Amino acid sequence: MTHGVAGPVLVFQYKCNQSIRCEFFWCPKGFGVGGPAGGKETAFQVNAAAEWTTMKINFSNSFSSFGWGSNANDQVRFDVGDGGGIELEIRNMHWREYVEDDPNPM
Repeated sequence: MTHGVAGPVLVFQYKCNQSIRCEFFWCPKGFGVGGPAGGKETAFQVNAAAEWTTMKINFSNSFSSFGWGSNANDQVRFDVGDGGGIELEIRNMHWREYVEDDPNPM
Protein backbone atom coordinates (compact mmCIF):
# COMPACT_ATOMS: atom_id res chain seq x y z
CA MET A 1 0.00 0.00 0.00
CA THR A 2 1.34 3.45 -0.85
CA HIS A 3 -0.41 5.35 1.93
CA GLY A 4 1.40 7.36 4.59
CA VAL A 5 -0.40 5.23 7.19
CA ALA A 6 0.13 1.49 7.81
CA GLY A 7 -3.19 0.53 6.20
CA PRO A 8 -6.92 1.30 5.96
CA VAL A 9 -8.07 -0.48 9.12
CA LEU A 10 -8.37 1.66 12.23
CA VAL A 11 -8.05 -0.26 15.49
CA PHE A 12 -8.60 1.11 18.98
CA GLN A 13 -9.86 0.11 22.40
CA TYR A 14 -12.56 2.13 24.10
CA LYS A 15 -15.01 2.49 26.98
CA CYS A 16 -18.14 4.58 26.52
CA ASN A 17 -21.08 5.29 28.82
CA GLN A 18 -23.59 5.29 25.93
CA SER A 19 -23.93 4.32 22.28
CA ILE A 20 -22.88 7.24 20.10
CA ARG A 21 -22.62 8.22 16.46
CA CYS A 22 -19.14 9.33 15.43
CA GLU A 23 -17.75 10.80 12.22
CA PHE A 24 -14.35 11.01 10.61
CA PHE A 25 -13.79 14.07 8.41
CA TRP A 26 -11.11 13.21 5.85
CA CYS A 27 -8.70 16.10 5.27
CA PRO A 28 -6.24 15.16 2.50
CA LYS A 29 -4.59 18.59 2.62
CA GLY A 30 -4.75 19.26 6.35
CA PHE A 31 -7.41 21.44 7.98
CA GLY A 32 -7.04 24.42 5.65
CA VAL A 33 -7.92 24.24 1.95
CA GLY A 34 -9.49 20.84 1.26
CA GLY A 35 -10.11 20.37 4.99
CA PRO A 36 -13.21 18.92 6.64
CA ALA A 37 -15.75 21.01 4.70
CA GLY A 38 -17.36 19.62 1.57
CA GLY A 39 -18.96 16.38 2.74
CA LYS A 40 -15.82 14.25 3.09
CA GLU A 41 -17.03 12.36 6.12
CA THR A 42 -17.64 8.78 7.18
CA ALA A 43 -20.06 8.03 10.03
CA PHE A 44 -19.85 5.00 12.31
CA GLN A 45 -21.38 3.75 15.55
CA VAL A 46 -19.56 3.25 18.85
CA ASN A 47 -21.63 1.06 21.19
CA ALA A 48 -21.81 1.53 24.94
CA ALA A 49 -19.15 -0.50 26.76
CA ALA A 50 -18.22 -0.51 30.45
CA GLU A 51 -15.08 -2.62 29.87
CA TRP A 52 -12.29 -2.06 27.36
CA THR A 53 -13.67 -3.10 23.97
CA THR A 54 -11.74 -3.41 20.70
CA MET A 55 -13.11 -1.63 17.65
CA LYS A 56 -11.85 -2.33 14.11
CA ILE A 57 -13.13 -0.32 11.16
CA ASN A 58 -12.11 -0.92 7.56
CA PHE A 59 -11.89 2.50 5.87
CA SER A 60 -10.68 1.19 2.47
CA ASN A 61 -13.62 2.81 0.67
CA SER A 62 -13.03 6.15 2.39
CA PHE A 63 -9.32 6.05 1.53
CA SER A 64 -10.16 5.55 -2.17
CA SER A 65 -13.14 7.91 -2.32
CA PHE A 66 -11.44 10.80 -0.58
CA GLY A 67 -7.83 10.29 -1.70
CA TRP A 68 -6.69 10.15 1.91
CA GLY A 69 -3.60 8.58 3.46
CA SER A 70 -0.95 8.99 0.77
CA ASN A 71 0.56 12.31 1.88
CA ALA A 72 2.35 13.30 5.07
CA ASN A 73 -0.07 16.26 5.55
CA ASP A 74 -3.22 14.12 5.42
CA GLN A 75 -5.25 14.43 8.62
CA VAL A 76 -8.53 13.11 9.94
CA ARG A 77 -10.85 14.87 12.39
CA PHE A 78 -12.69 12.57 14.82
CA ASP A 79 -16.09 13.98 15.89
CA VAL A 80 -17.68 12.21 18.85
CA GLY A 81 -21.42 12.06 19.53
CA ASP A 82 -24.23 14.55 19.07
CA GLY A 83 -25.00 15.61 22.63
CA GLY A 84 -23.77 16.13 26.15
CA GLY A 85 -22.94 13.66 28.89
CA ILE A 86 -20.75 11.47 26.71
CA GLU A 87 -17.85 9.79 28.49
CA LEU A 88 -15.51 8.16 25.98
CA GLU A 89 -12.03 6.81 26.70
CA ILE A 90 -9.79 5.66 23.82
CA ARG A 91 -6.43 3.91 23.92
CA ASN A 92 -4.04 2.13 21.54
CA MET A 93 -5.40 3.80 18.39
CA HIS A 94 -3.49 2.81 15.24
CA TRP A 95 -3.86 2.07 11.53
CA ARG A 96 -3.04 -1.35 10.09
CA GLU A 97 -3.34 -3.33 6.87
CA TYR A 98 -6.53 -5.22 6.07
CA VAL A 99 -6.20 -8.93 6.88
CA GLU A 100 -8.37 -11.18 4.70
CA ASP A 101 -9.35 -13.62 7.47
CA ASP A 102 -9.95 -10.97 10.14
CA PRO A 103 -13.02 -12.14 12.10
CA ASN A 104 -14.28 -8.57 12.59
CA PRO A 105 -12.92 -6.06 10.01
CA MET A 106 -16.15 -3.99 9.95
